[in-house]
Amino acid sequence: MTKINKSLHDLWRSTFLRRWHRNPDLAHTPDTLAGHQGRVALIIDHYWPNCRKELIVAALKHDLQETRIGDVCGQAKRDFPSLSFELDKAEAQIAKDMGLCVDLMAEEIRKLKWADKLDAYLWAQHHAPHVLERADWQAQAKWLDLEAESLGLLNKDRSAA
Repeated sequence: MTKINKSLHDLWRSTFLRRWHRNPDLAHTPDTLAGHQGRVALIIDHYWPNCRKELIVAALKHDLQETRIGDVCGQAKRDFPSLSFELDKAEAQIAKDMGLCVDLMAEEIRKLKWADKLDAYLWAQHHAPHVLERADWQAQAKWLDLEAESLGLLNKDRSAA
């Protein structure tokens, strides 16, 4: 079993990619795609324990294409919408090339995005709580709350307790 399929090996290696490298406040924190994607899957399982397997699989794979295109920070995407559009197209093609595509329904895509953003917020809260006072993190907290309400999670708590 020492020889594994190259495709699996490439996917496995991609889980070691470090997150937050473009964020001066969080670049020092030891987060990897494996940790992030696992936490996103845990969040989804916590809030939607009876979800389809495809949603959990998507959570476990959702950022692996970043090994080929990089992790472009959210601020750059907000500042340059055309860049964001082109990155979305490129990421979709790379995900297809890498065999990462999972067929999700619209509601599942919203849940995955919410869990992804919640993990980022909780990571910042845990490792650099002072950043949560900034306008961009405040906007993310507001979006998380509004989206949680829309997803029917009004009485569930975002805090790390």
